[in-house]
Amino acid sequence: GETALRLARAERPALLLLDWQMPGLSGVEVTRALRTDADPRLRELPVVLITAQAGVENTSVGFAAGVTDYLTKPFRPAHVRARVHAWLMRRGADSGRRTSENSE
Repeated sequence: GETALRLARAERPALLLLDWQMPGLSGVEVTRALRTDADPRLRELPVVLITAQAGVENTSVGFAAGVTDYLTKPFRPAHVRARVHAWLMRRGADSGRRTSENSE
């Protein structure tokens, strides 16, 4: 978890795909840290959380922490690609909209 957080801060990726259970910080804890980061790009970074615990209670905890979307184990690689692609496309559309709004 700490490694994911450190890399997100250093590399500023377009999206993070995290597991709920990781060594050190969980995916939810990493998400909480990102949502309170000084860098607005990290606060808005889409986070897709992978979990084997798909219950409503766990989902609520993740969404409250700022998780953007979930993938439940087991999953198919095509599902991962589709979710990642959808969030990257949405992020690109949002960025383009902000850029055009700022130029007006």
